[in-house]
Amino acid sequence: MIVNEALETEWQARVKGMLRAEMVKRNMKTADLISVLRRWGIEENERNLRNKIARGTFSATFFVQCLVAMDCQTLRLDGEFPNPAVNPELWSRGT
Repeated sequence: MIVNEALETEWQARVKGMLRAEMVKRNMKTADLISVLRRWGIEENERNLRNKIARGTFSATFFVQCLVAMDCQTLRLDGEFPNPAVNPELWSRGT
């Protein structure tokens, strides 16, 4: 559990960017993602999915479900992530 709101926001932005990037690589719109998720038995409506992605507050399970449904075989984690050595102020307790 992350107790710092700024740090949580940083992580959410990174993860939602990763999901969006995978959608862009496949030229997928929200409706397309809904369609492939449905094939895996996962029901989402377009409004809820758009909001979920925009907020970046989805579960790890949902993230992996989306990646699998999009046939993502590899996910690179070489971008910038919140780092305590670079931004120690983000790692202090509180908001």
